[in-house]
Amino acid sequence: MLNPIRAIIFDIDNTLLATDSFVIENIQKTVLHLKENGQPHLTIPHKDDVCEVLSKNLPFEDLCKELFPDASEIVLHEYHHRAQHLSYQPTLGALHAIQTLQKNGLIIGLVTNRTRMTHERLLQA
Repeated sequence: MLNPIRAIIFDIDNTLLATDSFVIENIQKTVLHLKENGQPHLTIPHKDDVCEVLSKNLPFEDLCKELFPDASEIVLHEYHHRAQHLSYQPTLGALHAIQTLQKNGLIIGLVTNRTRMTHERLLQA
């Protein structure tokens, strides 16, 4: 007889939290803000371009370097300043799934490869 399932582990990024959509939207908003406030040379990246770089699973600093080779530090600084005041949204069905599993007594575990930002993301969720 099989042992009953007692715990389940979820990845955080794009499984429980809609991180890609958060990043895409807020990179675009950050660049727009910078363009309107002294950095007119910046180009707002298209969603597809950001998605392509996100698919490489780079550290965020490297993502900015790839998207903005000549302005990565400016974009990164402004992005972090603006994003810390925003909330991540759960993925569709994530809250219901977690609540149902907890109600049924399962232990919930979280994993991620983005250890430096995990604490901040969970506070923002």
